[in-house]
This record gives sequence, structure tokens and C-alpha cells, in this order.
Amino acid sequence: MKVENKPKLLTLDIQYFNGIKNLDNQKPAINNKDERIKAMQEAFESGDASEVAANIMENFENNMIHFQTMMNTVMKEAKQADAEQWDDQVLASRGVRILTTEEKKFYNAAIEAQSFNDVIQLMPPTVFERVFEDLEKEHPLLSLVNFQQTGATTKWVVRKPGNPAAFWGDVTAAIQEMLDEGFQTIEQGMFKLSGFLVVSKAMFELGPKWLDKYVRAFMKEVVSDEMENAIVNGDGDKKPIGMTRDLNGAIVNNKYPLKEKKVLTEFTPKVIGKEILAPTTKNGTRRYTGVTLMVNPFDYAMKFFALGAKQKDDGTWTFDNYAVPGLTIVQSPAVELNTMIVGKPKDYFMGVASQQTLETTDVLRMIEDQRLYLIRQLANGRPLDADSFEVFDITNLNVLNPNAPMNLTASNITSTGLTVSWSQVTYDNGISNYEIFRNGISVGTSKTLSFTDSGLTADTTYEYAVKVIGADGQQSKLSEKLAVATLPSV
Repeated sequence: MKVENKPKLLTLDIQYFNGIKNLDNQKPAINNKDERIKAMQEAFESGDASEVAANIMENFENNMIHFQTMMNTVMKEAKQADAEQWDDQVLASRGVRILTTEEKKFYNAAIEAQSFNDVIQLMPPTVFERVFEDLEKEHPLLSLVNFQQTGATTKWVVRKPGNPAAFWGDVTAAIQEMLDEGFQTIEQGMFKLSGFLVVSKAMFELGPKWLDKYVRAFMKEVVSDEMENAIVNGDGDKKPIGMTRDLNGAIVNNKYPLKEKKVLTEFTPKVIGKEILAPTTKNGTRRYTGVTLMVNPFDYAMKFFALGAKQKDDGTWTFDNYAVPGLTIVQSPAVELNTMIVGKPKDYFMGVASQQTLETTDVLRMIEDQRLYLIRQLANGRPLDADSFEVFDITNLNVLNPNAPMNLTASNITSTGLTVSWSQVTYDNGISNYEIFRNGISVGTSKTLSFTDSGLTADTTYEYAVKVIGADGQQSKLSEKLAVATLPSV
């Protein structure tokens, strides 16, 4: 199966939308692009303005169909809702929410002006807050990260690795002693996550609720992938420090180095305990309370899905069942292929400024009836300490289940008993035993290649099946059934 790498995200956190072509390949969607890029450079006060401006213009041009499709979808739903008189419950199921008084005031003012230009200052913070709420619902990793509202500049007080949070001493001992010994203060500024919002005049005719739905949907696309990518891979250069970065490594050109990956080739209980669970205890100073494995969706499908798939005695299957207490697997496209990040997402702190901005200037008008607005969100994040997360290379991870036994035969058949035998099964991680089923019910196990069943009823047909239990806890599916009839009673 061919796997296409995810397109590289553009600099300064401008979201890139993949796979969208121009409306008309014969004609540029935007005229005078060079002049517009030059003008847009002046709209940015920091960073490589030329590259940022060029990227925004290229994104807008390449994604014209995508933007228009989003707007058309919302307009179509709005017309259907009006025609069918949807109630609040149906609207909520379609992502249309009840607006606050301030939100209604903001959107009504925009609708009256047919633009956000003169009403941006009225935009309430709840619009942005709802965007992050939606993100957390739709992106499992973001829902587990420790998001906190902060100011533009913050101080983080974190415990020094291995040091206690409380001290015994004289009643008059200075509080400063505890602070000096057990904690450290980290000065943390904020970086801008910049994106853009495209709005046509027709969108202002839909009413506040539907305009709000569109604005939030667009903002989610702008923020979601890049926010998650920064949490996982951010190098600290004008962006957060990701889980995969080494906080103790040498910083070069303001960038933190990647953690060295540990090679993981087995997923047996012994290896899981040593390499994955034990590090979460901080050398025994913390109780094990669970761990999260973060993997790419493709690796989940190819390497981990089979591990969590278990067949019940009745032949049905259950999924995401891992024989490890407190183990959770989270899929994230931001995680590199053949890579697994291990830790507790709550140990990643993401500070999000309580104020966000929506900006526009005359140079941001792209084509007739459509307007581009800049979305600015101040945010920054980092792991709480250098060993909060481990990174593994799972390229050669062996996650195959043992094969089912074959060639079942019956011997020593009497009126009350019989012996079932099968061919030997080879499994890289070793065989613990074989489990035998009679008429779909487990009747025992065997460490050899046969099982003697007794206490049966004469002149009765029974169906037998066998499965393998590997030394690593993995199980095979049930073998083909063997029907055997006991002898009549004498």
C-alpha cells in the first residue's frame, strides 16, 4: 500500500489545505499577485514577511474551490433549515449553536455592515473559545492536553524532576527554601498562530447563527492541524516546543533538537513494562496511573489495530482491548510514520492567551465579493519536564498474532469421551498454551498438542475448536470446527 506523506505545513503556522486546485486552470484566480504580495508584506510586523505573504496568496489561489465549497455548504444548509423549519435540536446536531447576547450583537453588526471591517472590536472571546471546544471534541490529542488561558507573558512554576513538593523542617523555616530546592520558574512568552478567514458577501445574508457556524468551521481548519503539529513537533523557534523535542539538548538557531528515538521491536508484556510503563514512574518516585501511546493513524491501522482486536468465545470481535491497565492509544496525523510518542498528554502545557484578534486591511481584498481576514491567536506550550515524553522507532515492531491451529482430528472415541489433536503452531514470541472449545464454550487448556475430553453423552455429536494463547498474551482466532460423534452406549 502506498502511503503519501502529509504535506509540509507552511512557516509561521499558516495552515496549508491539501489537494485543492484552482477554479480555472487556464486563468489565475488572483491578478497582480506580485503587487499584492508586496503590499501584504507590510501587514506583518514580524517574521519573514515575504515568505508569509507569498504563502497566503498561494494558499488562497490554490484553495479557491475549497473555500467556495465551505461557503456553499453552509448556505445550502441554511436554506434547507429555513424551508423545513428546523428546531433548536436539529440545528444543534448540525453544529448551529445558540448565541450569547454579545455574539448576536457582533454578528448582527457585521451583517448590517456586510463586512467585519468596522465591527471587529465587538468580536467576543467566546467565539474563539467555542472553536477550541470544538477542536477538543474532534481531535482526541487536543482534548487530553493541558490547555490553560494565560496572559501574553507568563511564568510557569514547575517541580524539578525527582524533587519532593513538600519538606519537613523547623516551623520557622523559610518558604523560599522549598521554592529554591523543589521548583523552578520558567519565563514563557507567547507566539502568534496566524491564519486567515475568507468571507463572501453572500454569507452575511444567512443570519447570525449560520454566519457563526461558518466562521467557527473555517477557524477550526486554520488552527486544528497546525496546533496539533506544534504540540507534537514544534521546535521552539517562534512556536511551541513539541513532545518530540529534547528540553536538555543543545539549542541551535533557537531550535530544540529532536529526542533520540528508542527502537521498539516487541510489544510483549515484559517489554511494555520495562520500556513504556516503568519510565512513567520517574524511577519509582511516582505511581503508575496510566499511559498514552500517540501514533500516526496509518501505524494504528497497520501495527496496533490487530493487537486490540480480540475474539470472544461466541465468535464476535471486540476492539481496542489492550492487556495493559490504563493504556490508551491516540491517533494523530502529526506523529511521524513509524514513530510512537509515549507519556501523559496532560503533562504538556499549552497556554492560550485570553485575547484573540481578527484583522483586516485594504491589501487583503482578493477578488470581487470576497474578503480575507487575518486570525491571530497568541499561544505557546512545552512539556512540563524533559522526560515527560519518550519517543520510539516502531519501524520493525512485531505485532502479529499467532496463527490458528490446523488439522484437528479426533481419536480414542468412546461413548463418554474422546481426544482432540492438532498440528503444532509456530509463533515468534512463544506459545503459552492452547484453549479448547466444545460447542463454543471453553472446556480447558493444554500445553501439548492434544486434549482429552470426558463426561460426554453417548451417541451425541460435538463441535470442537482450538485457539493459541501466545506467551505475550496475544491470541489466535479459533480454528476450523471439528464435528465428532460419541459412540452409542453398550
